[in-house]
Amino acid sequence: MGEVKIKRMGNLSVDFIVPTLNINPERIVECKNSILTQKEKFKINIFIEKGSSFTKSVNRGIRKGKGQYVALINDDVILTPTWLDEAIKILEMNKRCAAVATRVLSFDGVYIDSCGMDYKIIGRAIKRGNGLIESKLLFSKVEEVFGVPCSAALFKREPLIKAGLFDEKFYAYLEDVDLSFRLRLMGYTLFFAPKSIAFHLGEATSSLFGNLKSMMDARNWFYIIVKNYPLNIIKSNFDEIFLERLKNLSGLIKDTIQKYGWRSVWVLPVSVAFVFGAILRRFPKLISDRKKIQNTRKIRDDEIETWMKD
Repeated sequence: MGEVKIKRMGNLSVDFIVPTLNINPERIVECKNSILTQKEKFKINIFIEKGSSFTKSVNRGIRKGKGQYVALINDDVILTPTWLDEAIKILEMNKRCAAVATRVLSFDGVYIDSCGMDYKIIGRAIKRGNGLIESKLLFSKVEEVFGVPCSAALFKREPLIKAGLFDEKFYAYLEDVDLSFRLRLMGYTLFFAPKSIAFHLGEATSSLFGNLKSMMDARNWFYIIVKNYPLNIIKSNFDEIFLERLKNLSGLIKDTIQKYGWRSVWVLPVSVAFVFGAILRRFPKLISDRKKIQNTRKIRDDEIETWMKD
């Protein structure tokens, strides 16, 4: 891809959505200040959305805004001054590009947090480069990726609205995997912008909520597969997909015992009941969502399989 110049940048409006529980107001101020450094070339609107549900908070902020672009930024993220400039360049290189993942580093810049997202057919999403020592030689190319982690991502508003925003049934965790999947089924592409850099404290909130993440993982992966997987892919990979869901359940058990100790005697049954109760209660809605998604998708089964890494 060649260099792209965005004309009349000052006329471009970008809505920055920052979901927060307001646990660390100082972090929010730092995040907001880093967003304001982008104002030299763009019209910036900032929506600080408070609430325990990530998906509801983000959707509320998106609906408030009217910008051509929507940036989703965690409240413990700091953007470099050229973050938006570099992200928009990549977003505008391809008319079918709906969103870009950016280069997210640890807060000290030593490690990579994510450089986009890969996906395995068994139902597992992998943040590219996560945990590797940062190097300009790693993930240095503009390239198509499966998904966009939403700790620091930029979307075009129109495809985001067409996709129906984030699925609020997810509450939190894996909602970016689901949205990425749906956008790709609609025929959009997602790219990685290597020069668009952000710094992420990471796990600043999730560490405060016990086994919530492992519960959401166990539940939300089921949602993703039921909604988005073509039936042929489910059938041909059923054993591997089922085994991976057992691993999610095993992860929930281990996480609960580790965090709650002897209290897991009652916390674990409640947690497992919550996960499977939610799946059963929402199954009719999942099937309804599935019909809509599968009837309107523009991508063949074999094309979907090429997204998924071995």
